[in-house]
Amino acid sequence: MALIKVKERGREFVNLGRRNLVINGDMQVWQRAVTSAALTHNTDIYHSVDRWSAVLDQNEGSGTLTTTFSRDTDVPATEMFPFSLKAVVNSSSFTPSGTDCTALFSHTIETLNANPLGWGTSNAKPATLSYWIKSSVAGTGTLQLRLYDSSSVSSDQDGNYYTKFTINQANTWEKKTHLIPANVTDGWRRDVSENGIQMFWFFGSNQAAASTQDAWFRNNNYGQRHDDMTLNFQTTGGTAYLTGCQLEVGDSATEFEHRSFGEEYSLCKRYFQKTYKYDTYLTANVEEGCFDFIPTSTNDKYCANFEMSMRAAPEMTIYRKNGGGTNAAQKGDNSGNYATLSNIDIVDRGIEFSTNVTNLRHYRFHYYADAEV
Repeated sequence: MALIKVKERGREFVNLGRRNLVINGDMQVWQRAVTSAALTHNTDIYHSVDRWSAVLDQNEGSGTLTTTFSRDTDVPATEMFPFSLKAVVNSSSFTPSGTDCTALFSHTIETLNANPLGWGTSNAKPATLSYWIKSSVAGTGTLQLRLYDSSSVSSDQDGNYYTKFTINQANTWEKKTHLIPANVTDGWRRDVSENGIQMFWFFGSNQAAASTQDAWFRNNNYGQRHDDMTLNFQTTGGTAYLTGCQLEVGDSATEFEHRSFGEEYSLCKRYFQKTYKYDTYLTANVEEGCFDFIPTSTNDKYCANFEMSMRAAPEMTIYRKNGGGTNAAQKGDNSGNYATLSNIDIVDRGIEFSTNVTNLRHYRFHYYADAEV
């Protein structure tokens, strides 16, 4: 690809194109919801914004600790990001006693997309991670990169890299940049779709510090802290925001790569799709987009393709058209359930329904299809 020099606001920089390995780094796409439920801290879950999850494995302790995630228009004033991901932690009655960290933000990069880094080979390249972050509490947190598939290659423990990020001033957007050294030892299988790199931003910990910091090492235990970590939302609570996240090959951070909404939306659909309209969520009683199948015999079958092939055969959840119970299709006369997931065969390209019923009235349902790594 030719390098094109572009002049912007008196600056000259090289436009490399297609360099951000992070999907939805500017928080454009929100298929699941714009606000999550209050999540208790015993889950690892994709909650609202596409391709971003939280690791809330602090299920040891007393009292209650919950976090709510939502879309927010609070973004850095100098940047053109549409939204930020906001996390609000409730720590009113929680005392931690376990050994895990609270990762309010987590992002996974598929092995097939991480291949340009060449990690695990003699040609491994460094990477640069940059992002904008804001917190109601100043202090130092922990950033971890974990190579989940590296143990499948080396028959050993996973590759891990722990470093730190510092919130210098509360309630202020700050840009952070980390140079991640090349890893010539730990990589991933390059021809399969698996969890290649997972990044964690830890804001709370009751665990001992990682044995190695600011360098690659092997360890299967994740969720440790950096020696300098002072943030602890598990006991103090707080609000944090993240946007403008970019991981790129090379030893310097370039301008954020703004992709169109249509392109970012399409990239997200490899991992998650639904039949509802983009801005309609599972509780809605809507006809538009739902499957409406009228069998012509008791053994009739109907096939439907996803909008695009997914990363793997997804986990399916179906919803009655009227927003009723999950994993059940609605009869055409609204009189009850007509089909369940047991009637559906699922592959990465689509689904096949078999009726196996004697009543030939049509049935209708929406679905969520999840193929996240």
